[in-house]
Amino acid sequence: MSLKIGMISSDLPEAGKKPGGVAVVVHELANALVRDGNYVCIYSHTPKPNDANYVVKTIPQVTKSRTFARRLILPFQMTVLDFKGLDIVHLHGDDWAFLFRSLPTVRTFHGCSLNEAKFGDVLRRRLMHLVYHPLEVLANTFATVSVGVGDDTVKLLGAKYVIPNGYAENLFYPEQKSPNPTAIVIGTLEGRKQSKRAIELLLSVQKEIPNLIIHAVIDQPYNHPSVQNWLGISKGQLGKLVRESWIGVSATRYEGFGTYYLEWMAAGTVPITLSNIGTKSLIENAQAGILVSRESELREAVVLMIKNAALREKYSKNGVKVSKLLTWDNIATQYIKVYWEAINQKKINYISAE
Repeated sequence: MSLKIGMISSDLPEAGKKPGGVAVVVHELANALVRDGNYVCIYSHTPKPNDANYVVKTIPQVTKSRTFARRLILPFQMTVLDFKGLDIVHLHGDDWAFLFRSLPTVRTFHGCSLNEAKFGDVLRRRLMHLVYHPLEVLANTFATVSVGVGDDTVKLLGAKYVIPNGYAENLFYPEQKSPNPTAIVIGTLEGRKQSKRAIELLLSVQKEIPNLIIHAVIDQPYNHPSVQNWLGISKGQLGKLVRESWIGVSATRYEGFGTYYLEWMAAGTVPITLSNIGTKSLIENAQAGILVSRESELREAVVLMIKNAALREKYSKNGVKVSKLLTWDNIATQYIKVYWEAINQKKINYISAE
């Protein structure tokens, strides 16, 4: 039986702009749910993406600041949205003011503010995330059923289930690699993602491996002749870059999940990253990449993986194997089960109240 699903997400992918991770997740999950025969309507501050198969109802953005709109305005806008005709509402953040809910709700935590604060690089942002932690705990109590993308959301927020993010199997799959050693970096140049550090590490490796190609899919250019900057690229272009790369390198200290790790693995591109919460179950347990504790070890791992073809092939095959379970269609199937649980739970609570 199909469902009529409402989702709320401040941002959706926009052409020519590097999308945030949550925006991509919401977009891909919604499309997968539609492919499964369900109706999906997303309430958002941003317009409908060109490749969206779902309905978008635009929420007025009353301020130019996206962060302010998402953090402080959207929670109150949720309270006046029209959900008539829907079976369930799926929330993806900042719902702490959404107190009175006529429909069952599922809340997905795409990370944990407490860990964002712990690993943040700017004091202002760290303080902001500390303030938001109790609001996330409160949001968990409001939800009919809560879901997290990583284990930390269960431990720190009380999420009931862990459902990882997925990947688009039509974009990320094993293909002939570049004839020259090639590395890819994905994420914002500054901030928690630390893409600048990953790029500079790869530039230092070029002294040892001169033909190393460096792809940087970032939000602003890194000015160096050896770095190929890719800003605002299409999903098709991104998929091609990932498929031809030998390795993916990340210097971030925290990821709630890290969808780009999964996309690398699905394409047979070996992740090399600093160990963080979002990588252990995804990469370490599957022996699908290399996790290290220090940046000096990160450089050694990059050189080793480029020079050792047999080891690279081993990790590549492991990554492709484990990723097959995490396509967006499979993730959508898991969410459908959670939606029905929430709907049935709401009915039980209603009958009990009578």
